[in-house]
Amino acid sequence: MDDESRETLADTLVIYKVNGGVNLALEMIESNHQYLLDNFSKELAGSTADLIEYLDIRWGYNTSSYMYLIEQARTLKLKLLAIDLSKNLWPAETTIFPVLPDISKVRAAREAHMAKILCVQKDIKTLVLVGSFHSKKRFLPKALRAECELESESFSLREISLL
Repeated sequence: MDDESRETLADTLVIYKVNGGVNLALEMIESNHQYLLDNFSKELAGSTADLIEYLDIRWGYNTSSYMYLIEQARTLKLKLLAIDLSKNLWPAETTIFPVLPDISKVRAAREAHMAKILCVQKDIKTLVLVGSFHSKKRFLPKALRAECELESESFSLREISLL
């Protein structure tokens, strides 16, 4: 996802909120770092710097559009959810190179983990921000159906940018 698409999403989150949106789930943050989002939501001293530092270390590139999105969600009082699997828990990857997405043990483990977290929230309107690979029907949507029979809809943020 590019910076422009993230900014467009941030600027349109109010529409999601007005239409019953409650949660914003973020693949970019490992679930064992949920406390960073909780502290940020509570506006605790140092929490913004802690979150920026985590994103800089985890992603290693410009995180300003991510922070803008997360700040907008906080302003709207959306519940922020960290849903990615900690890298410390990733299984040993398939030894074929390059690893095809359909046989990636890491991808499957990450999506199963995301599905478990999202299924706890299955009765609450949740917008899930994931990379385009995870949103393909055979990946995260399939994991959601397997975990809790939850149906989902996927769309590209570029579609919002065109509106």
